[in-house]
Amino acid sequence: EGLRYHPDVVILHFCLFSDYTDNSLPSALFDARQPKPYFTWDGRALTLHDLHLKLSPPRKLAQWLSDYSHLYNRFRGLIGFRRVARQPGVWSERKNKVEDNLDPAAELTFALVRRMDELSRQAGARFYVVVHPDQFAFRHRSHLLRKLCTSPMLAGITVVEMGGRHRAAGLDFAAFALDEPGHLTEAGHEVTADVMVALVAGRLPPDWDYRAVCAPRFGIGG
Repeated sequence: EGLRYHPDVVILHFCLFSDYTDNSLPSALFDARQPKPYFTWDGRALTLHDLHLKLSPPRKLAQWLSDYSHLYNRFRGLIGFRRVARQPGVWSERKNKVEDNLDPAAELTFALVRRMDELSRQAGARFYVVVHPDQFAFRHRSHLLRKLCTSPMLAGITVVEMGGRHRAAGLDFAAFALDEPGHLTEAGHEVTADVMVALVAGRLPPDWDYRAVCAPRFGIGG
């Protein structure tokens, strides 16, 4: 939908901690009560799945009221109506199940990235991917980061790995991230904002290429 605004630049922010998994699920990773559209990849084409999002007329009305009516939500609260509570730990089980067989999720993710790149280029926009590391990927030889580093499907796409940018700014993980998944601190946001300014301006130093991070971490040629 953003292409309707005729952008000059499209930036995809990719979170190593959860996005491989989230791309593969028919519902939100952290709340299985929330359905979402998703794609599958058969090695040749992406197929969109969204029929499970179709609501009956009464459900559509209830959803609209829930989204836009303060009175409706107040009434639901007064009569004691509550959504089913989240089940602690369930999201981690879903995440582990996907990562135990990571290849299909990774191929799907990279197919989506390539499609986004194609659509952006067709619209006359430059396309960039900004990868945000989790704690393990920043400090160790993460298999999630290795998948990204070794995928031929990203050839020709500009990818910036933010772990390298934070290191260059003199930040360790605790300085730029609030938690294990890598949600940013104020300092982390500042470094990320500087990177985005450079992307919008089209000024990328050669050592910003993600392969400059991959080579020393995994022995992969740049």
